[in-house]
Amino acid sequence: MTATASPGTMTIREIAARLGLEESRLHYYDKLFAAWLPEKTLAGNHRGYPELMVEVFGAIHALKTGNAADEEIRADISARLQAAPAKRSSSPAAGRLGRILVITSGKGGVGKSSIAVNLAIELARRGRKTILVDGDLGLANLHILAGITPLKDIETMIRADLPLAEVITPGPGGIAFLAGASGISELADLPRYKRDRMIRELEKMETAAAHIIIDTGSGLNPGVLDFIRLADDLMVVATPDPTSLADAYGVIKTCAGNRFACRIGIFVNQVNTLAQAAAVFSRLEQCCQRFLSLPVSNLGCLYRDRSIEAAGRKRVPLLIDQVQGRAVYCLRQLGGLIAGGGFDIEDKRTPSFRRLRNLQPTPHSEDDRSPALF
Repeated sequence: MTATASPGTMTIREIAARLGLEESRLHYYDKLFAAWLPEKTLAGNHRGYPELMVEVFGAIHALKTGNAADEEIRADISARLQAAPAKRSSSPAAGRLGRILVITSGKGGVGKSSIAVNLAIELARRGRKTILVDGDLGLANLHILAGITPLKDIETMIRADLPLAEVITPGPGGIAFLAGASGISELADLPRYKRDRMIRELEKMETAAAHIIIDTGSGLNPGVLDFIRLADDLMVVATPDPTSLADAYGVIKTCAGNRFACRIGIFVNQVNTLAQAAAVFSRLEQCCQRFLSLPVSNLGCLYRDRSIEAAGRKRVPLLIDQVQGRAVYCLRQLGGLIAGGGFDIEDKRTPSFRRLRNLQPTPHSEDDRSPALF
């Protein structure tokens, strides 16, 4: 499938087609004059240049084939870009910041990664640009569930000083995928100037997409808490299993104790009936209100379904593999809730990634569960 840029941006392939040139030649010019060309814009699941680059690349080719010196070509590029500042400043999502939804759980094996992949696909199907981020510092396997093989990740971006657009991988269903988010923990060890530059790169996700979904690891290690600190909205995934309930409450309790600025919702997975899902949510909601004075939202449930496991074995997300079924309906219902604003708050004014400027490990206990409540 040919990559197509959003309105206002064009991929190298599209520019080459417009000029009638080989794509490889434009990639050569792109690398040769990278320091003089504008930065590529992250637009959903790809990166592209502003439309004015058709003229710029055309001029580069004409000068290059005319045996012009590189210094002359660089001067021509600078002059053309300076003559069109308004075109260079265009942004695919100007004036609005995307929401960061962090999906987590206290206990592993509750199916949150599968939910994250399929939710991202459903949001993209609804016309919402979505970036899916693998935030598991231990077992980073989200790309396996998505059926893709990313070549670069955030760790690569930090170590090689790459722009964010260079490490985004196109994913299934029109989503964008960002691997290796565990590299974010390295920001605390970077010099201040480099940390600020990397954070500015990460902030671009919030202008390029309507939704940024971060799938964390399980538990309450410092890396998980760093991601929760970024959340505008937090989805805690639980199952009817008593230990899952206790661990989910432990996550919510820690968020309340750290006064994280996010809205919290509960999604119940692996249920057999709606009544079972309602009972799980009710139990968690009552504990949160009684002991934490904290409201939580009901984000729905997902039935225990063999089709989910079958899709996982094929490395195909359920919403790509199936078009109907109870599980498909539940995931589409969740996507409608998130896309419709039912789990949203006021428009953001400050990028959430800016909270990483003073990144510090968050103190926490080894086991913050409260099994006695259940």
